[in-house]
Amino acid sequence: MGRPRAHNATTARALLDASESRLRDGGLDGVSLRAIANDAGVSVRAVYSLFGDKDGLVAALAARAFGRLADRVASLSSTDDPVADLINAGCAGFREVALAHPETYRLTFERIYTATPDSQDTWATEGRRALQALLTWVRRAFPDHPAAEVRRQEIAAGFHAVCQGLASCEINGVFAAMRVEDPARLWRDTLAAYLTGLSRTTT
Repeated sequence: MGRPRAHNATTARALLDASESRLRDGGLDGVSLRAIANDAGVSVRAVYSLFGDKDGLVAALAARAFGRLADRVASLSSTDDPVADLINAGCAGFREVALAHPETYRLTFERIYTATPDSQDTWATEGRRALQALLTWVRRAFPDHPAAEVRRQEIAAGFHAVCQGLASCEINGVFAAMRVEDPARLWRDTLAAYLTGLSRTTT
Protein backbone atom coordinates (compact mmCIF):
# COMPACT_ATOMS: atom_id res chain seq x y z
CA MET A 1 0.00 0.00 0.00
CA GLY A 2 1.22 3.50 -0.78
CA ARG A 3 1.74 6.09 1.88
CA PRO A 4 -1.34 8.25 2.55
CA ARG A 5 -1.18 11.86 1.47
CA ALA A 6 0.04 13.93 4.40
CA HIS A 7 -1.98 16.99 3.50
CA ASN A 8 -5.38 16.15 2.07
CA ALA A 9 -8.80 17.73 1.78
CA THR A 10 -9.44 17.19 5.48
CA THR A 11 -6.32 19.18 6.37
CA ALA A 12 -7.27 21.92 3.91
CA ARG A 13 -10.74 22.15 5.43
CA ALA A 14 -9.28 22.37 8.94
CA LEU A 15 -6.96 25.19 7.88
CA LEU A 16 -9.79 27.09 6.19
CA ASP A 17 -11.97 26.65 9.28
CA ALA A 18 -9.15 27.97 11.46
CA SER A 19 -8.68 30.92 9.12
CA GLU A 20 -12.36 31.77 9.29
CA SER A 21 -12.19 31.71 13.08
CA ARG A 22 -9.30 34.15 12.93
CA LEU A 23 -11.35 36.36 10.61
CA ARG A 24 -14.15 36.45 13.18
CA ASP A 25 -11.65 37.38 15.87
CA GLY A 26 -10.45 40.44 14.03
CA GLY A 27 -8.91 39.58 10.69
CA LEU A 28 -6.03 37.71 9.13
CA ASP A 29 -3.68 40.62 8.47
CA GLY A 30 -1.80 40.33 11.75
CA VAL A 31 -2.04 36.54 12.07
CA SER A 32 0.87 34.29 11.16
CA LEU A 33 0.54 31.09 9.19
CA ARG A 34 2.03 29.30 12.18
CA ALA A 35 -0.83 30.50 14.36
CA ILE A 36 -3.39 29.28 11.83
CA ALA A 37 -1.60 25.94 11.55
CA ASN A 38 -1.55 25.61 15.34
CA ASP A 39 -5.29 26.33 15.47
CA ALA A 40 -5.86 23.57 12.93
CA GLY A 41 -3.56 21.12 14.73
CA VAL A 42 -1.14 20.73 11.82
CA SER A 43 2.34 21.90 10.93
CA VAL A 44 2.96 25.17 9.12
CA ARG A 45 4.40 23.07 6.30
CA ALA A 46 0.86 21.90 5.58
CA VAL A 47 -0.16 25.47 4.78
CA TYR A 48 2.65 25.89 2.27
CA SER A 49 1.99 22.46 0.78
CA LEU A 50 -1.71 23.10 0.23
CA PHE A 51 -1.92 26.83 -0.43
CA GLY A 52 1.57 28.03 -1.30
CA ASP A 53 1.54 31.06 0.99
CA LYS A 54 -0.80 33.32 2.91
CA ASP A 55 -2.17 34.93 -0.23
CA GLY A 56 -3.02 31.46 -1.51
CA LEU A 57 -4.83 30.68 1.72
CA VAL A 58 -6.85 33.89 1.47
CA ALA A 59 -7.73 33.13 -2.16
CA ALA A 60 -8.88 29.67 -1.07
CA LEU A 61 -11.20 31.32 1.44
CA ALA A 62 -12.65 33.35 -1.44
CA ALA A 63 -13.15 30.14 -3.42
CA ARG A 64 -14.99 28.66 -0.44
CA ALA A 65 -17.23 31.73 -0.24
CA PHE A 66 -18.12 31.52 -3.94
CA GLY A 67 -18.74 27.80 -3.56
CA ARG A 68 -21.20 28.37 -0.74
CA LEU A 69 -23.01 30.96 -2.79
CA ALA A 70 -23.15 28.69 -5.84
CA ASP A 71 -24.47 25.76 -3.81
CA ARG A 72 -27.14 27.85 -2.12
CA VAL A 73 -28.43 29.59 -5.24
CA ALA A 74 -28.47 26.32 -7.19
CA SER A 75 -30.40 24.56 -4.41
CA LEU A 76 -33.39 26.93 -4.43
CA SER A 77 -36.74 25.60 -5.60
CA SER A 78 -38.59 27.06 -8.56
CA THR A 79 -42.23 28.22 -8.70
CA ASP A 80 -44.59 29.40 -11.41
CA ASP A 81 -43.29 32.96 -10.98
CA PRO A 82 -39.77 33.18 -12.46
CA VAL A 83 -39.30 36.84 -11.49
CA ALA A 84 -40.16 36.04 -7.86
CA ASP A 85 -37.73 33.12 -8.07
CA LEU A 86 -34.96 35.45 -9.24
CA ILE A 87 -35.69 37.82 -6.36
CA ASN A 88 -35.54 34.81 -4.06
CA ALA A 89 -32.12 33.94 -5.47
CA GLY A 90 -30.97 37.29 -4.13
CA CYS A 91 -32.79 37.17 -0.80
CA ALA A 92 -32.61 33.48 0.11
CA GLY A 93 -29.37 33.00 -1.79
CA PHE A 94 -26.94 35.90 -1.70
CA ARG A 95 -28.31 37.53 1.45
CA GLU A 96 -28.50 34.38 3.55
CA VAL A 97 -24.97 33.29 2.65
CA ALA A 98 -23.58 36.77 3.30
CA LEU A 99 -25.28 37.06 6.69
CA ALA A 100 -24.27 33.54 7.71
CA HIS A 101 -20.61 34.19 6.84
CA PRO A 102 -20.04 37.96 7.06
CA GLU A 103 -16.29 37.69 7.54
CA THR A 104 -15.70 35.68 4.38
CA TYR A 105 -18.21 37.91 2.57
CA ARG A 106 -16.14 40.98 3.41
CA LEU A 107 -12.91 39.21 2.52
CA THR A 108 -14.24 37.97 -0.81
CA PHE A 109 -16.44 40.77 -2.11
CA GLU A 110 -14.87 43.82 -0.49
CA ARG A 111 -11.22 42.81 -0.68
CA ILE A 112 -10.35 39.88 -2.95
CA TYR A 113 -12.96 40.21 -5.68
CA THR A 114 -12.56 43.94 -6.14
CA ALA A 115 -8.96 44.66 -5.24
CA THR A 116 -6.79 41.64 -6.07
CA PRO A 117 -7.86 40.17 -9.42
CA ASP A 118 -4.49 38.42 -9.76
CA SER A 119 -5.70 35.84 -7.24
CA GLN A 120 -8.69 34.90 -9.35
CA ASP A 121 -7.17 31.69 -10.74
CA THR A 122 -7.76 30.13 -7.34
CA TRP A 123 -11.42 31.03 -7.10
CA ALA A 124 -12.40 31.49 -10.74
CA THR A 125 -14.00 28.06 -11.07
CA GLU A 126 -16.24 28.58 -8.05
CA GLY A 127 -16.95 32.14 -9.13
CA ARG A 128 -18.11 30.93 -12.54
CA ARG A 129 -20.24 28.27 -10.88
CA ALA A 130 -21.95 30.94 -8.77
CA LEU A 131 -22.54 33.05 -11.89
CA GLN A 132 -24.03 30.12 -13.77
CA ALA A 133 -26.36 29.40 -10.84
CA LEU A 134 -27.58 33.01 -11.01
CA LEU A 135 -27.90 32.93 -14.80
CA THR A 136 -30.21 29.93 -14.52
CA TRP A 137 -32.72 32.12 -12.69
CA VAL A 138 -32.10 35.12 -14.96
CA ARG A 139 -32.83 33.04 -18.08
CA ARG A 140 -36.13 31.88 -16.60
CA ALA A 141 -37.15 35.44 -15.74
CA PHE A 142 -36.05 36.87 -19.12
CA PRO A 143 -36.49 34.01 -21.62
CA ASP A 144 -37.30 36.12 -24.69
CA HIS A 145 -35.14 39.16 -24.22
CA PRO A 146 -34.38 40.64 -27.67
CA ALA A 147 -30.65 40.88 -26.99
CA ALA A 148 -30.63 37.27 -25.81
CA GLU A 149 -27.67 35.95 -23.83
CA VAL A 150 -25.50 39.05 -23.94
CA ARG A 151 -28.24 41.09 -22.33
CA ARG A 152 -28.96 38.40 -19.75
CA GLN A 153 -25.29 38.50 -18.74
CA GLU A 154 -25.68 42.23 -18.17
CA ILE A 155 -28.86 41.69 -16.18
CA ALA A 156 -27.02 39.16 -14.01
CA ALA A 157 -24.15 41.61 -13.48
CA GLY A 158 -26.53 44.35 -12.42
CA PHE A 159 -28.46 41.99 -10.17
CA HIS A 160 -25.23 40.90 -8.51
CA ALA A 161 -24.16 44.53 -8.04
CA VAL A 162 -27.44 45.35 -6.30
CA CYS A 163 -27.10 42.29 -4.05
CA GLN A 164 -23.50 43.13 -3.20
CA GLY A 165 -24.42 46.69 -2.29
CA LEU A 166 -27.34 45.58 -0.13
CA ALA A 167 -25.24 42.95 1.62
CA SER A 168 -22.41 45.37 2.38
CA CYS A 169 -24.84 47.94 3.79
CA GLU A 170 -26.53 45.36 5.98
CA ILE A 171 -23.39 43.61 7.22
CA ASN A 172 -21.47 46.81 7.86
CA GLY A 173 -24.26 48.41 9.89
CA VAL A 174 -25.47 51.01 7.39
CA PHE A 175 -29.07 49.80 7.51
CA ALA A 176 -29.03 49.76 11.31
CA ALA A 177 -27.63 53.30 11.41
CA MET A 178 -30.37 54.41 9.02
CA ARG A 179 -32.99 52.66 11.16
CA VAL A 180 -34.15 50.19 8.55
CA GLU A 181 -36.70 48.09 10.42
CA ASP A 182 -37.04 45.25 7.92
CA PRO A 183 -33.88 44.64 5.85
CA ALA A 184 -35.41 41.55 4.23
CA ARG A 185 -38.29 43.63 2.89
CA LEU A 186 -35.86 46.26 1.65
CA TRP A 187 -33.97 43.55 -0.25
CA ARG A 188 -37.15 42.27 -1.87
CA ASP A 189 -38.41 45.74 -2.76
CA THR A 190 -35.07 46.88 -4.19
CA LEU A 191 -34.56 43.78 -6.30
CA ALA A 192 -38.17 43.89 -7.49
CA ALA A 193 -37.74 47.54 -8.53
CA TYR A 194 -34.56 46.69 -10.44
CA LEU A 195 -36.22 43.84 -12.32
CA THR A 196 -39.39 45.83 -12.99
CA GLY A 197 -37.34 48.58 -14.55
CA LEU A 198 -35.52 46.05 -16.75
CA SER A 199 -38.80 44.49 -17.88
CA ARG A 200 -39.89 47.87 -19.22
CA THR A 201 -36.81 48.10 -21.43
CA THR A 202 -37.19 44.73 -23.16
CA THR A 203 -39.50 45.88 -25.97
